[in-house]
Amino acid sequence: MKLTFSITNKKLVLTTPSYSLSIRATSGKGSCMNLVSKACQMTPYKGAIPVGSYFIKPDEFSDPDMLGDLMRNFRLDHPGDWGDWRVRIHAKPNTNTWGRDEFLYMEVVLRALLGV
Repeated sequence: MKLTFSITNKKLVLTTPSYSLSIRATSGKGSCMNLVSKACQMTPYKGAIPVGSYFIKPDEFSDPDMLGDLMRNFRLDHPGDWGDWRVRIHAKPNTNTWGRDEFLYMEVVLRALLGV
């Protein structure tokens, strides 16, 4: 399985030997949403994920109970839609993350496809 994310096209494409699926996706917040500028890629908690190669570990999927969902999505110190579940995205060694390392992906479709 291969995941390809195009920041400028706002698409995440999942490809397997038997099919391909394209879904809408975004990265970043505010003035840095979906921008691939170096300045935005370098900005923690605001900039889009830096261009590069990444991988996920299915055993790292996080899916809290209802109370956990409420706490995750309604934090006053870090408001936003953090989704019902999420998984950490790890950079491969050749990817320059500009010192950033807390990347998360949140999408129910991907979870269903991975069978997690």
